Amino acid sequence: MTRNGIRNSRLDRRAFLGRSLGVVAALALPCSVFGDPMGGPGDVPRVDLPVSDRHRWPPAPERLEPVDESDPNTFVMTRLRYQTLTNVIDQWDAFPQADENLLNYLRRVTNIKVSNKTWQERAVGIEQLEKVFDNPFVFMTGEGDFRLSSEEAVNFAEYFARGGFLYADDCVKGMRTDYFYQAFSREFRKVFPVATMQPVPFEHPIYHCFYDFPEGAPFYKGAPHRDLGLFLDDRLVAFLTAGDLHCNWAGNNPNPNDEKSFQMGVNIIVYSLTH
Repeated sequence: MTRNGIRNSRLDRRAFLGRSLGVVAALALPCSVFGDPMGGPGDVPRVDLPVSDRHRWPPAPERLEPVDESDPNTFVMTRLRYQTLTNVIDQWDAFPQADENLLNYLRRVTNIKVSNKTWQERAVGIEQLEKVFDNPFVFMTGEGDFRLSSEEAVNFAEYFARGGFLYADDCVKGMRTDYFYQAFSREFRKVFPVATMQPVPFEHPIYHCFYDFPEGAPFYKGAPHRDLGLFLDDRLVAFLTAGDLHCNWAGNNPNPNDEKSFQMGVNIIVYSLTH
């Protein structure tokens, strides 16, 4: 048993992460194994575009390099499908092109092997927990209210205990609404008997493992809440942002050319695969 009361029958952490990234032997090393984001020593230095190209950021590749989708060392950005309780436009499948834009950026600035599956192929239902267990990284977004059943809360606890990571971003319709943020922070308190959603300290490595964010994740619109985290013992297993990074990946925010939203997305992915 862990101190949060979860049965610790998790898979070996490195074996679990090995399903999504071919650097299992380097998981204990600094994130610089992916390349120095400032252009210094590293496997794949960051590529800076000319200023005239910034409005097309991140550029879509002319074609995706072939990837062996059966290779367990391929990173898959899984989108979580769930039922929204309120009548809102932006539900679990909001702006899937945003995911593609982030993955294009990830391909440019890291040497992570990224899946070429369509977003529909990467979608997994909240009721399909065995399929969720096959994906060390899961992304969840939306605008409205939702609930976790007791069984789903237990299953998520097992997912996190096995080494899984969930990133959630509030898709904000109005400029100061926070329905998804409030629902997530409430519902994921059900996952562990003792642990609670709490503000993530600014010194936490999720803000510094690849790019540096000394004041937390960028904020674009919505209610100005702190980023929240769910911790299993000392490990961050779920991360929630309120500022609509996802819409910025899609180009739907007032400053869609702001590269920081993509950089924070890279940080979240790299952190999830190295901790």
